[in-house]
Amino acid sequence: MSAAAEFAKLLQFIEAGIRRLMVYSWVHPYRVMSQNEKSERLNLQAVNEGDVLLPQLVEVPKAHGSPGVKEVCRPGTIVLVGFQRGNPGAPYIAHYIEPVRRPGEAETPQTPQTPLELELDAETEIRAGAGAMRGGARVSDTVTVLLPPATFVGTIGGSPASGMVIWSPGQTTGTITTGSAKVKIA
Repeated sequence: MSAAAEFAKLLQFIEAGIRRLMVYSWVHPYRVMSQNEKSERLNLQAVNEGDVLLPQLVEVPKAHGSPGVKEVCRPGTIVLVGFQRGNPGAPYIAHYIEPVRRPGEAETPQTPQTPLELELDAETEIRAGAGAMRGGARVSDTVTVLLPPATFVGTIGGSPASGMVIWSPGQTTGTITTGSAKVKIA
């Protein structure tokens, strides 16, 4: 083999090694397949692009959030996975993203990127934006109820009577005594 051919082969070997190292220095799209209920880590399927063949990943931790935030991820959600210090054995979920549609690809129904469940936990207080809690009421909250006009049919002093009753002041207050376990508002 000539020196030029040997040099070309060496360059290909070096290029392949550099490419392998670089691949794990980037973030890559993965699809959520399932979630471990106890560890909350995700099992992922690579969304392979080009000639990069990434491994399927099991029990990948989430590094995108804040302490005290837990979510149950929807299968099919697309996430970006990074690798700590380029180590293929140390993957982490960096972000949730919307799937990208390339030019010429048909539009397909997409999996919503919202979690199936979301739990916020804090030691002293959890606050949400102004619109997040609008309309929420809890057991023991005081509420104001509007009283609509009502039709009356019956007797007054033994004589038949009917008519419209219009309440004044048209509202009353009360206390919620029972509620649904489906909705929890702190």
